[in-house]
Amino acid sequence: MNNIEIEGMLTHSPILFEPDIRVEKRFRVHDERTADWVLQQIARAQDELERITIQYESRKKDLEKRIEWFRKRFGFELEQWARKNLPHNRKTVKLAHGNLRFRTVKPQVEIVDQEKALDWAKQNCPDAVVVRESVLKTPLKETIFETGEIPDGVEVTPAGEKFSIDLNI
Repeated sequence: MNNIEIEGMLTHSPILFEPDIRVEKRFRVHDERTADWVLQQIARAQDELERITIQYESRKKDLEKRIEWFRKRFGFELEQWARKNLPHNRKTVKLAHGNLRFRTVKPQVEIVDQEKALDWAKQNCPDAVVVRESVLKTPLKETIFETGEIPDGVEVTPAGEKFSIDLNI
């Protein structure tokens, strides 16, 4: 989480935001002190992002629990009330903050044991069995580098350098 990768972003991408700190336009990284200052700013922003993310996740869990509680606590009562108050020939009760709906659902089939279901389907319903083909990347890569031939449908990205910023936090 403390690793920020930059691949051509600085020269190819426009600046999409203004930092919340003032940096003079003429500021340049020219020595160890200025380079470390930039890393410090990135680290601070990363820390703030992690703090906000933790707060968000915590609040989200609290709200999900609250929603679940209300649905479990009042779901049956809402369903019973809605059944008694359905408009004639309708399946929906419309209220100010939402709708209570009834829908006819088709029977559902759930595969709970893939292996057993597959064995049965092979014998009794072969149309339900799918055989998937795919290309394994490692042997393909080895063949390409041995022969130099690049097959149709394949792109090769040449080796190069990747620059990254690793924060010590």
